[in-house]
Parts: sequence; C-alpha cells; structure tokens
Amino acid sequence: MSADPAGGSSPPPPPTPLARALPILLATLCFGVILAVLAWRAVSQVPDTDESGQNWPLLATVCEGRGVLTTTPYERGPGRHPALAFRRAADGWVLAEELIPPGLAPTTLGEIQLVLCVETAQAVPLPLCGAEGDPPATVQQAEVRLLAASTAALIARSTLGAERPPAGCWPADQPLPDLDAAITEWLVPFVNP
Repeated sequence: MSADPAGGSSPPPPPTPLARALPILLATLCFGVILAVLAWRAVSQVPDTDESGQNWPLLATVCEGRGVLTTTPYERGPGRHPALAFRRAADGWVLAEELIPPGLAPTTLGEIQLVLCVETAQAVPLPLCGAEGDPPATVQQAEVRLLAASTAALIARSTLGAERPPAGCWPADQPLPDLDAAITEWLVPFVNP
C-alpha cells in the first residue's frame, strides 16, 4: 500500500485477469492430475487372482485384441516365454491350462508374455482304413492364434487338428489324432525355443 497525501492509504490495484484465473486453473490442474492417477491405477494394478482363487481372468481380453500392460513384453529368441491358453466357449474365453506344456506355465501375471487363443472351427470327417460301410470318424479342427500379452500383437496363427494321414485314411486300429496334443506341440517352439 502507498501512503495517501491526505493521510490515508490508497486501495490496492485491482487484480489482473491472470491473477483472478490462477486459482481456477490450479484447481482444474489438480483435479486432472487426480483423475489421471486414479485411471492409471485402475488400469495397471490388476489383481493376480479372482475371487475363486484362479489367476489370469484379465488375460482373456488379449484374445479380443486388448493387450495387458502389466505383463512382460514378448521378445523373440531363446529362453522361456510364459504363456496362458484360452478356448472360446459360448459365454466367452475360458482358461485352458491343459494346453500349456508342463513346467512352462506362468506363476504370476507379470511374467506372462504370450496368450494362446483357440477357437474350435469345425468337425472334419476322417475316413478310416478298412472300415468300408462304416461312417468316417470325426475330428475337431481348431484355429489357433498366439498373441503378445502386453500388446495383443499377432505372433503366429495356424489351423490344427485335421491333418490327413499319408494313406488318405486313418488306420482303424489306431487312436484318432488328439487335438490338444497337436496344439501343445505347435506351441512349444514359441514358449521354449
């Protein structure tokens, strides 16, 4: 304040437009930062288990094209590349632990690098050798996609389960091809090259 020649003090100068807007700008900035932090925590802090004690329900979203940032990025090359497998069911994607080779299943969400998505495409007739008059056996065929868990990028894809035997028919005295075994065999070079 400055002294007035009449002995009083003069009023302070009026605040500038910036000084009037500063509290509103600071409040808006703080609110935006709080919202950003809350959104980041909601996306990045995913629990490792659901209420049933089963792990990995979030990873099914990778089969729908949405990566999970809390997983480990996949880099081709030697070494272990932990993976999970899901099968498409009527009500969504279902965990298919039986497709992961023994010893190669992940133990935490953060170490997962790959997600295998299996869709049963169709039943394919497979003629049996020496079984004239009998209907052909039927084997399932599956479309498989291997995706990077963190980005949902396609690593590999294939159609498995309906390979024809060299003779053009399957020997009637041998078991039919095992689709799960074929899928696991296809997966091994990617998870443990």
